[in-house]
Amino acid sequence: MALRINWDEFEVALLIDTCNQVREKKIDKVEVIHKLSYTLGKCAKSKGIDVDEIFNDENGISLQMTKR
Repeated sequence: MALRINWDEFEVALLIDTCNQVREKKIDKVEVIHKLSYTLGKCAKSKGIDVDEIFNDENGISLQMTKR
């Protein structure tokens, strides 16, 4: 079973900011999801968390962006 890691405040803030920018059509959703996935992966690695290819992947971020 995979280890579930909750989003911290910084990650949630990035997600909310990204959602707002997409909603206001300031940035392209597909491009920003890719960048956010990469950024969150780097943040996790800097905290010493081992990440795999599905950790905060683009599909998961897209799903989080649809939640209200």
